[in-house]
Amino acid sequence: MTDDKPFDEARSAAIKHMLMVGVSRSTDPRATARRRAGLIAALVATALVLAGGSAALAFNAGAIFHPAEVVPTSPTPSPGTPRPNPTSPTPSPGTPRPDSTRPASTIPLSCQDLTAAGALTLSSPSLSSNSGPTGAFNTLAEASRVQAGELTCQWNDADAPRFVVLSALADAQGGRAAVAAALADGWTPLGIGDASAWSCERVTLGCSARIVDGAYWLELSTEARGLTVASGTAALSSTARALVAQLRTHPVADPAWVVPTTVWTGLDCSAWAAAPVPAILGTPGVAGPQPIRYGAASRLDDVGGIIGCRWAVPDQAQTAPDQHRSVDVELVPGSGWAWDQRELWSADAEPMTVAGADKAELICMTSEGRELCMLDVLADGSWMRVSSGDTAIPGDRVRLVTIAEAILALR
Repeated sequence: MTDDKPFDEARSAAIKHMLMVGVSRSTDPRATARRRAGLIAALVATALVLAGGSAALAFNAGAIFHPAEVVPTSPTPSPGTPRPNPTSPTPSPGTPRPDSTRPASTIPLSCQDLTAAGALTLSSPSLSSNSGPTGAFNTLAEASRVQAGELTCQWNDADAPRFVVLSALADAQGGRAAVAAALADGWTPLGIGDASAWSCERVTLGCSARIVDGAYWLELSTEARGLTVASGTAALSSTARALVAQLRTHPVADPAWVVPTTVWTGLDCSAWAAAPVPAILGTPGVAGPQPIRYGAASRLDDVGGIIGCRWAVPDQAQTAPDQHRSVDVELVPGSGWAWDQRELWSADAEPMTVAGADKAELICMTSEGRELCMLDVLADGSWMRVSSGDTAIPGDRVRLVTIAEAILALR
């Protein structure tokens, strides 16, 4: 890449959203690697059109870094460094805890506290405005992660389009399972913490590491112009060691937020089986609901209690141009707090009337000549989204509203 356009954080967030939504749309659990690679290639092409020359550097779905050699300001521990006694943790210098009506991170340090370690490889770091619990959400999965106690920090480099992203959660059991899955998928052991793995398989999309140490599960990604496997691995290793060292001085996680009980608590897709979604969609052969398989963009998307259900025709089925192939309904019980933190990039929200809802908004956006629409609904203290990955067709306004009303009628 030789284009020197400046880094645009807004466009980066938009492209990240496209990647996450696109990758999660596969309905066939036996999808081949070739199909996944084709999907990623198509998204890269779209991203390049949307974001210009900086797209290749701003596009990773949670990644980033600068391979400059920076001397750490504090010693980095070996995996065998003794940890402090968990019964008497060092007091956290973090920011005050949020009120009990909103989720709080289970990590006892803030993004500001972690900047020296997290931005170790950046020459002129700044913390993204989307870091921490007040950041904006493109998807319900992101809100679900925050509700589970995740802390997400992004550090950008003022000197170049490069950045580092950290996602951390107090869930060692889930982290160990994620590391094991990564190693089974061909990642390489990193040798940091209690369990870890790294991958630069798609170096143009950055390098990523997954680490479990003590109570904490860390997902770390890095990207920069001129990134190589060697420089990416070096950056991941030095940053990961510094973060582990700092977190070992605060070995006791903060308590998870107590999610308010709602009518949706404890439900799964079977609770919505009676909704006449196939009839409303009107496409022959539509079946469901089937659980959406989260975790393609990030293993952390599996946490947080999100309910995601899909009605769809089989992958090989033929449909007419004026028929939708699928529709998704997603809901995070107790996530009403996130309604005002939705990031509606490049889109306008149109208020809608939905029977049984406190609020509803239709959100449509255009990309590469394709209009995509989704309906966000606030009901019973929870955020619900009805969406389709297909191009919008006439009647979608009524169709999406009717599906939402059918789901709400099952309460």
